[in-house]
This record gives sequence, C-alpha cells and structure tokens, in this order.
Amino acid sequence: METLKKRIFCLLTIALLLTACKAESATFSTLSRQLGIQIPNGQILAEQDSHGGFHGDGETFIKMQFSEEEAESLTSEMKSSPGWHMLPLTENLSTILYGYESDVFSCSPMACDENGNLLIPAISNGYWFFMDRHPESTDPSDDSDIFSRYSYNFTLAVYDMDQRILYYFKMDT
Repeated sequence: METLKKRIFCLLTIALLLTACKAESATFSTLSRQLGIQIPNGQILAEQDSHGGFHGDGETFIKMQFSEEEAESLTSEMKSSPGWHMLPLTENLSTILYGYESDVFSCSPMACDENGNLLIPAISNGYWFFMDRHPESTDPSDDSDIFSRYSYNFTLAVYDMDQRILYYFKMDT
C-alpha cells in the first residue's frame, strides 16, 4: 500500500509540474504574439493579472529575466523589429510609467503595485514597445492621443539590456 501511495504522489507531482511548464510556455507564446518578436523561455520573476469581471478591465504585469544567450537573441529581434525602439521613452510613455510633476500639474504613475511602488524602474540602456489598443486609436504605435480619452487600453514593454530583464505592462480600463 505504501508503494502505491508513493507512485500516486509521484504521478501527481509530475502532472503539476507539466501543467506549470505548459502555463509558463503559454505566457511566452502569448507575449511573443503581442510584442511582435520571439520571446525566449526566460525565467519569470514576477507575474500579476487583475483582469476579470464583466468588462475585462485590469492590469497585467510580467517581469522576466534571460540568460546571456537568450538576451542576445532577444536584442537581435528587437533591433530588427519595427515595433521596438531604443530608449529613451517618449514623454507620454514616461508619464505612464513614472508620473509627472510640475509647478502646475502632477500625475501619478500608472504602472504601480498596490503599495504605490513603481513596477518598472528607470532604465537607460534598452528598448521599448508600445501598442495603443483603444478602439479610437488611428495608429496603434502612436502614443500622442493616449491622454485624450476617458479610458486606457494599451500594451507597454521595456527591456533592460544591462539586467537582461523584460518588463511587460498591459492596461485595460
């Protein structure tokens, strides 16, 4: 009887591992499709998704790190993809990630955790990707109208070449 319990435990463990691997693989293929480049199967460091409810509003955040070999492949893809751009970010995208403050006006960053901490640190060496998915958008790669609407539907990714970390942020309101 003890041997049967061990076998069942081993089979359940293997099944759970295969399910976890499949889910992680689906994450990489989904990101590859959304970001227009092949995302290697790096290590997911953080992942959260608050989408749900009737309208599907929410935010998705994924932070993943890559080996040196994977990073070389990823950087090569970004260099040759028209949707990816060398940093710095545009003023609007910087406002989304880090907020804005002047003598007259201030705006809190959108990409924060529940405690108000930035999800994406300031990065100086890397690439960025933006897609405006709002129904009123006339050019999905243009962020100039992002603050002229009552709702946000966009995808923003920033890649830190020095740390080999990709940050993915998707917002739907």
